[in-house]
Amino acid sequence: MKHLSVTSHAIERFRERLRPDLTPERAREELLRLARGAGEATWEKPWPSLRGNQRYLVIGFGVALAIKEHRHKPGKLIAVTCVTNDAFRVRR
Repeated sequence: MKHLSVTSHAIERFRERLRPDLTPERAREELLRLARGAGEATWEKPWPSLRGNQRYLVIGFGVALAIKEHRHKPGKLIAVTCVTNDAFRVRR
């Protein structure tokens, strides 16, 4: 997906839920790499348990980014958080 940025919150959740071994910068790079190969964001929720009215970009099996449009830059999208189907979350 082009024109996507990720918030620090999305990076933190990605590290917490899936890749605690990555530094924040490496996690950001990995999220952007996965998003580039993911296609388009959809309004359809990847799992019924998700709430809210936003688009999601599925970036892997059991992993999605919640996406919003940038307030001041039309066409620019922001990943605001990383959500997982609980079955795929890293357990510590």
